[in-house]
Amino acid sequence: MLRLLRLVVVVAVVVIATDLFFRASLLRLVRPVITEPVDGELVSPPVRVRWEGPARMRATLRYAGREKWDLGERESPFEIPRENLRERGLYSVELRSIRFGDLITASRSFAADGEPPLSAQQRDDVSDKLAALEESLQEMRDSQEDSHEENTNLYEENAAIREENAILTEELQQAAESEQRALGQQAGLERELARVSDENRSLMDEVLQLRARLSSIVPCSVWGYYAQPTTSPVARRVVVVNDIAGEVFRAQTACERVRRADTSSASICFCVGSSFGD
Repeated sequence: MLRLLRLVVVVAVVVIATDLFFRASLLRLVRPVITEPVDGELVSPPVRVRWEGPARMRATLRYAGREKWDLGERESPFEIPRENLRERGLYSVELRSIRFGDLITASRSFAADGEPPLSAQQRDDVSDKLAALEESLQEMRDSQEDSHEENTNLYEENAAIREENAILTEELQQAAESEQRALGQQAGLERELARVSDENRSLMDEVLQLRARLSSIVPCSVWGYYAQPTTSPVARRVVVVNDIAGEVFRAQTACERVRRADTSSASICFCVGSSFGD
């Protein structure tokens, strides 16, 4: 703590000694001092702003303590344009450090007389424009009176048209309801037709499948089965295709009937030939 106090005292002594030696304050190098405009001076726009201190500062213009304009970063000197000083009254310009912000600021108040008064030529031009506007206004009033009667007639015609439109609207509503019902019935018929078409398509597919199966079946005219001989030595298996009477098996049922009674049968009945004599 004592070391800090000593440092503060040393810095203060150095600043005072430097100010006395150079006959100027070092604080001006950090804190700006506004020299123009004069505080409280009545000026006409544009207004020149000049200060001593840092070269670049952020400038802000205030009007009557209410409105505020940010003038951006400026160098000394610069001018506040006429567009920002249109109103008559009290203004103030504020300078703020770009790096340290509100820690280093300066402000100056001044009064502005606003826009300059109109010249005689300008007043004449304004009077001519006002006269032309009054003439145009009178023409508009006359046109309005003329159109008022026409508007009355149009209003009566519109009333009749609205009545007819109401009748037509009701008829159209009825027609729309009838059309909606017809569309509903049509949609039902279309759904039923689609269902029948699907069923018909399914039946046709089944028919085609059955025809394909029938066309792939080869008619069998001779049936038989394997039999294992009981002789010794054992011979190869033989195919039995007829009964004891010598009748050839033309059907699977006849073959199965004999095979069940034959103790030497070694297989089920199967097709031996697809045509007579095979």
